[in-house]
Amino acid sequence: MVNRPPLPTDYDVPERVGRWTYDANSGKNAHAWYGPDRETAVGVFANAATIDAYVFEERCYGLDRKQQVAGCPQPDDDDDVAAAVREVIEDAVAWMQSTTPTEWEHPDVNRHVFDAPTGYELAFYELSSRQHLVYYHREDAPEYSSLYRENKAAGEETPVTPATYPYLVIECWRGSGNATLSLAPWKRAHDSERVEVRDLPDECGLDIALKYAREYAREEVIEDDTDADPVGQVGLDTFAEGSP
Repeated sequence: MVNRPPLPTDYDVPERVGRWTYDANSGKNAHAWYGPDRETAVGVFANAATIDAYVFEERCYGLDRKQQVAGCPQPDDDDDVAAAVREVIEDAVAWMQSTTPTEWEHPDVNRHVFDAPTGYELAFYELSSRQHLVYYHREDAPEYSSLYRENKAAGEETPVTPATYPYLVIECWRGSGNATLSLAPWKRAHDSERVEVRDLPDECGLDIALKYAREYAREEVIEDDTDADPVGQVGLDTFAEGSP
């Protein structure tokens, strides 16, 4: 059940702000506006102690996929809360008027993640304070979840291959830059259920881990390797300059 912040009785939220469009049916507990491609959203929330406006990277999961653009303390009186929500909405509207959906980029979101290795599609990208967690799903392979283990793709006697473990997983720690590249039988697999397929350099960072993932897909998944780099299949040296 969606629970949006209260509004003054004489106030209507703006339906359009530049290229942002209000969605009365948004699943957020907020008054929310979305860009045309719904890859970016702005939401005004009423929390226990504060009223806040955030801009979200909608292609990601995790608490750290957002940035605050406005906010104030939560008043004690209900009427004052509604008035404060209106003020924060107006601050958010001012931000949206000055920022188009395509102009804003989350500084911690790696855009290269959205360019999946050839043969794979992005299953999810989660950004937390501790790590980047990326799951790619092999195209045309069944989708599995640990919630449905009776449909699992692999067991103890099943060989570990891109066909039997259809998820290619990158886990990169934001502090150290250490990363792993592994195969998993289903989404949200535990560490013990994932099998590492490449030894990555210490403190390599997400960019280098992504390059190793593309090379792995090229070597192990793509049947017909070519001289040219297809989309989503950039070689290890393509971004070498300036990489961590």
